[in-house]
Amino acid sequence: MMRQTGSAPGVRKGTLRCWVAALHRWLGLALMGFLLVAALTGSVMAFYPQLSALTAPSLFRAVAPFAGARPLDPLALRERLLQQRPGLQVDVLPLHVEPGRSLMFPVKPARSDGDDGIYVDPYSGRIQGQRRWGDIRQGMRNVVPFLYRIHYCLTVDGVGQKILGGVALMWLVASLLGLGLTLPPAVHGGVARWRMWRAAWRPRLRGSALGISFSVHRAGGLWLWPMFIVFAWSAVGLTLSQEVYQPVMRALGASVPPSIARLPQPRPHPGLTWDQALGLARTHMGEQLLAHGDRLEWEDSLRYDPTRAAFAYRVHTTADIGTRRAHSTLWIDATSGHVLAFQPTAGTTRGQTVSAWLFAMHRADLGDAAYRIFECLFGLGLAGMSISGAVLWWKRRVQR
Repeated sequence: MMRQTGSAPGVRKGTLRCWVAALHRWLGLALMGFLLVAALTGSVMAFYPQLSALTAPSLFRAVAPFAGARPLDPLALRERLLQQRPGLQVDVLPLHVEPGRSLMFPVKPARSDGDDGIYVDPYSGRIQGQRRWGDIRQGMRNVVPFLYRIHYCLTVDGVGQKILGGVALMWLVASLLGLGLTLPPAVHGGVARWRMWRAAWRPRLRGSALGISFSVHRAGGLWLWPMFIVFAWSAVGLTLSQEVYQPVMRALGASVPPSIARLPQPRPHPGLTWDQALGLARTHMGEQLLAHGDRLEWEDSLRYDPTRAAFAYRVHTTADIGTRRAHSTLWIDATSGHVLAFQPTAGTTRGQTVSAWLFAMHRADLGDAAYRIFECLFGLGLAGMSISGAVLWWKRRVQR
């Protein structure tokens, strides 16, 4: 007796679509709380510098003593800070002074719960204030940093980042499955199938509540889908860089910029003075930029890393993606001053440019206020998509 198999391919495809829909649905429900938190806090983070200054003006605002007054040299400011706080460990020298803004020196606190940032008047060297970044117990001055900590690690350093990295991976899978579900079944034929898919981009506002909810959720997902992929994958890069992001990028043909090996034992004090290190770093950076055909736009910081016995000199160049952060870094030996590595933000190794764009987009670092507003609205849109998915699931459950 022969078995009838004519409908088997269609049945299999229908069954696969059901499984894909179920996986998309349950991933969305499992991730809803995390995505709501990340989306809403991320909308705030789009305006992080402005909101930080607004909520802590005593820390950030600096008034020039007279018209035309020039800030002191950062090296002089570091010396004045050490005079006011003898024994303080200051391993970072900030170099970027903005008009009307204080200069923040990251410091190593004597106690585990001590303040890790001191704000200095750039015109006099006077300490304006200090805080432990992200500690909400310090009140209004830490509200915005606290939201930032929720956004990137759920206020639990290390473990929280890994959790959010896993959430980002599942979000990426759910987004890919969601795109597949918007495609009409192949049984409709080529032209008719793509006409149906084109119609899916327009939300339907008439009909049953369930039909409208489904149409709005599907259309919203299609319009926001490219940004879902950008933010999900860049979130993986920011939280699971070593474990997932870099191996995948290498498998796709990207290369990783050179790194500096750690020493068996940290070296607390550099052999060079800070003045010597800054002078050598500036000279070597000029040579690197000339060789790559780039120009220096502004200096960001000089940092001593005792675990590597090396200085890291970070600047913003014409090759850098974004405007708010500096990413091009030169490492020099803290004893000899020789160049150990040059890590440009983009353009010299495959994949660096892609990563630079991904991270700049994630951090709202693409220049003017228009993109920051767009990112803020995207965060609200992501929150709306998460809620609409849950509402759609509930309506279907009630109607059964």
